[in-house]
Amino acid sequence: MIKHLLKAAAESLGYSIRRTAPPPEPASLPSPALQPVSVDLFPGWPVELALGDAIQRHALAAGSAYEAPTPQLLRTFCAPTGTVFFDIGANFGFYSYYLLANCPQLTAYSFEPNPRHLEGHCSVAERLAAGRYFPVHAGLGDKEGELSLTVSSLDSGWSTLGRNPSFEEISATLTTHRVPVMRFDDWRAARGLALPDRPSWVAKIDVEGFEPKVLEGMSAALEAHAFKALVVEVLDHTLHFCGTSADEVFTRMDRAGYAPFDLWLQPTRRQPQEARNVLFLPRA
Repeated sequence: MIKHLLKAAAESLGYSIRRTAPPPEPASLPSPALQPVSVDLFPGWPVELALGDAIQRHALAAGSAYEAPTPQLLRTFCAPTGTVFFDIGANFGFYSYYLLANCPQLTAYSFEPNPRHLEGHCSVAERLAAGRYFPVHAGLGDKEGELSLTVSSLDSGWSTLGRNPSFEEISATLTTHRVPVMRFDDWRAARGLALPDRPSWVAKIDVEGFEPKVLEGMSAALEAHAFKALVVEVLDHTLHFCGTSADEVFTRMDRAGYAPFDLWLQPTRRQPQEARNVLFLPRA
């Protein structure tokens, strides 16, 4: 019954449900619980997961196959020594944890405004990746300020700074938080993080419709070709309720000199009504 309710809620929010890995044996996973449980998300990476949160439950079930092939593709770009990874819209931290666990030389910065995830990020930074992992409790956008983040207890992956009309159907599960928002370029300057002299940074951007605003706020870094790869979620449903569109993502990246590819490294183009990640690489 719960599975059908979650599936219906997800589809009402514009997501299609498809399995990325064989289902686990029923006895292989703990039952969903309100209190966090300690699990090895990857070998040697014990983290606490809230299994009442669908996104964390799905990540545990799939392991390294979660959202494949996106994590594996990012890993190929993060492998060289000295690479910096920016996890923008980190949620509970899967992408940061996966890449830190598999790329020993990697430095990662995660940006996540949901206060429910802050303690977990800080714990991992202290216990497993001291000096390599730096969580930032903030959202990114096109200007500094404070915005309302809406979070569903069903799945924190639906958290958004926009106004999702489908949330009316699950209003009893919602909580609103006032959260800080900043521009990437301003944060980078305040942090003292110099732009690299050649494309060397990697980023994943998944912010439920705020993607164009994030890209606008990192204009200086994009136009300096600081990134050798960016994976950006392009989903019409979330973009539309944030007052923007897929065209704005592609136009902004084209203007900065980045070409779009699918996750199998084939040139891609705008495809409406499709939930997908798009890989952007700097043009030569």
